[in-house]
Amino acid sequence: MNPFATDAFADRIKAALTMPREERRWRMAAKRAALQKNNVNTWAADLLSTAIASSEERRAYAYRGSW
Repeated sequence: MNPFATDAFADRIKAALTMPREERRWRMAAKRAALQKNNVNTWAADLLSTAIASSEERRAYAYRGSW
């Protein structure tokens, strides 16, 4: 959501404020489940794994390129 699109932003706030209680509960439960699965530990592990894999790929490419 673009906070600079003020009309759309206002519409989303209004929708959130007038949302039925059951929908709010369902949305919050979904957000909490996603947050449990994708927490800072998961993010850090994914980031480090990607960095290590990238480093290994660069090393392998450099090794092949030196022939």
